[in-house]
Parts: sequence; structure tokens; C-alpha cells
Amino acid sequence: MMIKTEQNTVYEVFLSYRHKPRDNKICKKIHTLLETFKPPRRYKKADIKRVFRDDAELPVAGVLSDTIEVSLKSSRVLLVICSKDTPESQWVDKEVRTFIELGRSDKIYALLIDDNPQTCLPPSRKLVPGIESRTFRVKYTGEGFNLKKVKEELLRVVA
Repeated sequence: MMIKTEQNTVYEVFLSYRHKPRDNKICKKIHTLLETFKPPRRYKKADIKRVFRDDAELPVAGVLSDTIEVSLKSSRVLLVICSKDTPESQWVDKEVRTFIELGRSDKIYALLIDDNPQTCLPPSRKLVPGIESRTFRVKYTGEGFNLKKVKEELLRVVA
């Protein structure tokens, strides 16, 4: 597998999330929304071709951490889907830290699906300058979320 650099990315967005049923369901919806997203004409360069979500992209066998790291290196943006369960995830925290080490902390965004950013963001958020301005609240209820609001916020991520 050829590893591409940031200038020649493989993925526009890498989705990081806690592997719990609710978070996984929401991540799948965001994944589909991103890959089918048609931005307004004035945002031509915001067209999304590929989004990384581990359930959809990873092989069944192989070294998981190496594959995740390669995928992070070849992603332009890290979108962390944050719920009340996110702070407990070592994987989410590691993915954020890896993106910081790659020098891309300004390309880390947080999508809050629960209310409080203090209880939803991973511990590594303290290492991400300006994360507050790249944090979106799109509260998820059992019935879903406000699709118009989600699209508006996602446009900020991909623009």
C-alpha cells in the first residue's frame, strides 16, 4: 500500500469515535452524510471524495494500530465525534495525539452529540489550541439530529 502525503491525501476526513452502539450509529450517519454531501458551488474545493471510518475501511486481519496511523497520516481533517463516553476511549485520545504529532492540530474538529464539552471531549483536547472554535454542537436525540444544522457545521469542516 502506498502512503500518500498530506498534499496528496487519501481521505478528506478521518472519523474518530467511541465504539459504543449509539456512537457507532451516529458515526455511520455522519460518514454517509459526508460522502454524499454536495456543498454549495461557492465551496467547490469542499467536495468530499473519501472519508475514513474504521468499520468501513479496515481489513478484518492485520495490525490495527499501524493501519490507523497510516490512515491518519493520509487524512486532511480529523473529526472527533464526542459523546459522554468519548473521554474513556484510549483510541480516540491516541488518534487526536497522533494528529497533533503530525502538526495538524489546526485541522482537528469536534462534533458534540451530547451537551457538555467538558464531559464529552477526549483528555487530549487540552493539547489542541483553538479547539473551542472548531467544536460544533449538534445534539443527537433518539430521533436523530437537525440535518440542516449538521450540514452547516460540516461545511465548516470541509471548506
